[in-house]
Amino acid sequence: MPSASGPSFPPKEEAGAIVLAPKKSPATRQGKEKVSLLTNFWELTVEHKIVYRYDVAIYLGTPTNERAFDLLRGPRDDSEITRRHRLCMDALRFALEFRRILSLGSAVIHDGAAMMFSSENLSAALKEHSGVLMLDKKDLPPGIRKLIYQVDVDTITIQITPCQSAAASFDMADLHAQGNRNWATLDRSWKQFYELITNQDAVMSGRFTQFGAGSLYYCSPSKDRVGFGYERFEGARKGIK
Repeated sequence: MPSASGPSFPPKEEAGAIVLAPKKSPATRQGKEKVSLLTNFWELTVEHKIVYRYDVAIYLGTPTNERAFDLLRGPRDDSEITRRHRLCMDALRFALEFRRILSLGSAVIHDGAAMMFSSENLSAALKEHSGVLMLDKKDLPPGIRKLIYQVDVDTITIQITPCQSAAASFDMADLHAQGNRNWATLDRSWKQFYELITNQDAVMSGRFTQFGAGSLYYCSPSKDRVGFGYERFEGARKGIK
């Protein structure tokens, strides 16, 4: 999570002390063995904080076309999707810091695609750049450059605009205060935000990658070899209720 002095989104509980219950052995299919499901629950205490949502578009540019490759589109191969998401997240984080968009103590979270949430209103800072942050490839850290496979790319263009299709801002504590938190009756922005913010620490640590809705996997494959060029990655599915 990019921040001028570290994340400022509530909750403020210290991370890193959570340990998941041990993984249960697979059920025996013969005889349809019944197995009790094991689920871990943690309650989050949320403070009042206005959150702003933005739409994001990210392009790789060539000398003849600044938007030659749309990073939000491409092959649906699992590894390719994961690479694009990591490239988008790292490039956006670097651009916000490089262009000094965030104020001291502010933070953003990004889904690796078209959605970004911020703890401050970025309209004024983005207006100075007309909502477009362009970076030369030579200014990027090596870790980001190695995620760019196209040899003729020389720029990254990131367009950030206030969200038009959903709630542009909301108070985090409004949902926490509701007795009946029926996701079906709420704007999807709420759930998407909570899903992202509870994933962010794990994803940004570099030890996990997010794939699919609410699923986190270790970046290193398990020792269990599947064969035929496949690898198995251990992970966990997480949801917000």
